[in-house]
Amino acid sequence: GAGLGLAGIAAARFAKDCTLTDQAAMVPNIQYNISQNRSVIGQTDDRRVIAKVLDWTVDSGEHFNSGSTQVDVIIGADVVHEHWMAEAVCRMLRDYLCPCGVAFIMNPAAKSRAGVEEFQRLLVEAGFHFSAVHFTD
Repeated sequence: GAGLGLAGIAAARFAKDCTLTDQAAMVPNIQYNISQNRSVIGQTDDRRVIAKVLDWTVDSGEHFNSGSTQVDVIIGADVVHEHWMAEAVCRMLRDYLCPCGVAFIMNPAAKSRAGVEEFQRLLVEAGFHFSAVHFTD
């Protein structure tokens, strides 16, 4: 999820529409952080930044009932840190990323987070192309 919303708020500065998602308990905090950063975002009538509930454990068809559910860009930071999350995040990418879209998923190395190797395997099985960039301390 979006957590505090830092990555989404930064991305919103350069996007026409930006939707930050997380579990229901986190959405009010994200909305607050969006409101506190309106001057950074530069929100205008033609630029929209919102927070919505998205629970990866629920079938994606139950989330957004109106309009297009696919997006051009998905940004995720530290979204896979338990084994069950690998399948859930891969499903969300498959369901919400448009065919020509791109996802930027930043995650600690597999040695630090459970599910990372499984996530990479599932991406390949789902037909995604990905590059892993490793950073050192």
